[in-house]
Amino acid sequence: MTETELLLYGAVFLAAILLAEGLFIVFRDSHAAREKAANRHARLHAKGMDSKRTLYKLKRRHLSAPEKARQGSGRPWANPLAWLEKLLDESGLMIPTPRYLLITAFVILAIFLGLEVLTSVPQVINLALAVFVGGALPLLFVLRKRQARLAKFSEQLPEAIDMIVRSLRAGHPIRTSFSLVAREMSDPAGTEFGILLDELTYGLDLDEALHNMETRNDMPDLHYLAVTINLQSGTGGNLAEILSNLASVIRDRYRMYKKVRALSAEGRLSAIVIAGVPFFVVGVMWFNSPAYYLDAMEHPAFPILFGVAIFLYFFSMFVIYKIVNIRV
Repeated sequence: MTETELLLYGAVFLAAILLAEGLFIVFRDSHAAREKAANRHARLHAKGMDSKRTLYKLKRRHLSAPEKARQGSGRPWANPLAWLEKLLDESGLMIPTPRYLLITAFVILAIFLGLEVLTSVPQVINLALAVFVGGALPLLFVLRKRQARLAKFSEQLPEAIDMIVRSLRAGHPIRTSFSLVAREMSDPAGTEFGILLDELTYGLDLDEALHNMETRNDMPDLHYLAVTINLQSGTGGNLAEILSNLASVIRDRYRMYKKVRALSAEGRLSAIVIAGVPFFVVGVMWFNSPAYYLDAMEHPAFPILFGVAIFLYFFSMFVIYKIVNIRV
């Protein structure tokens, strides 16, 4: 190999290293820019999305405020799909309703096949158990995500209001105050105020945009914020002072709520243990001696007694839930 070939190979090797290093730096800088963003709305903007695409991606439904409120209201049994859609909105999960139903169907099928392989009970019982458990597990997951998201938003709301107050006292308009919250705060408050700001940018009135945010997040404190801003915009007054007092009230109420939760923690733990004991006992007995329950199922009074037991179980869980979950 000649000296010229060695130099050529060395130059090619050096160029490959520099190219790889350049691609790594570009990827690292873009990733760092996204990681520095405080919330999902800011990360989408860091990727180069404009406000219109960001708004379309973050909002699961694109209805007007009156229509959205009408479809999301009511009891679950009155309009199950609308109730499920609103529940997914409040959970913050970017999962379309058909995909959620498909996931639930796969969970039911997996549980049914597992029961068919592991047990020798009739298929009707396995199917009923699979539908009950497979339908409840995804729903409990969504409910848990909703509860955690709304609890975090409630905790963030006084800080967000304080940020708006400081911006207003500095002489900024209300939209600039919203943009400060959308840029600086983490999820879910930052993303929700970012959606609010994007809706204002694309022509919605302030009261309608605030109403949309209320619809996405079923929180009394957020309703007080919307009412305060709407009243001030119609009648005038010192908005910064009013919002400062509102933040103090919300913060004191949240402090009392945490204290009550701490005092009732023992009762909630006892409720969880009591709720799980029947399933644990039935599961152990079922795998040790399946015929123990199969013989009882053949008795004529079994359906009546089983229905009464299920009713008493859920009624007792409802009573315990009301006792240990104190509203503040």
